[in-house]
Amino acid sequence: MLAGSRPARQYIGLMMIKRLALLAALLAVCASAAAHEPSIVGTWVLTGADKLLPDGKRVPDYGPNPHGQAIFTADGYYSVEWRLV
Repeated sequence: MLAGSRPARQYIGLMMIKRLALLAALLAVCASAAAHEPSIVGTWVLTGADKLLPDGKRVPDYGPNPHGQAIFTADGYYSVEWRLV
């Protein structure tokens, strides 16, 4: 056995343990994020609002470039605001 090879093996072993621990933590975070149900909670920006006519035609309900937002809270409240520009 070469002198100094044991500390090198210990260093490599510690590095592998650290990397495996990091990988396990990352996998746990990914699994946790994937387990949550999709949620509407948050702030949403209005990008378009079309009205569907009885004949199947779509027309802009608030003009060609509507502006607005909707806010939904986790406890069930909401606020909606839109404006014509």
